[in-house]
Amino acid sequence: MDGVAIWQYTDNWKGMSTDGNVTILPLSISGSAVSQAPSNSKY
Repeated sequence: MDGVAIWQYTDNWKGMSTDGNVTILPLSISGSAVSQAPSNSKY
């Protein structure tokens, strides 16, 4: 799926009332933000 980084598949994971998520793209914490989503800008 284009533009999807995290897929949420449940809101009650293992009965603990928490989200279950899978990262599709590699995630990292850094000082600068980088978008891997396609740009739809016409400017």
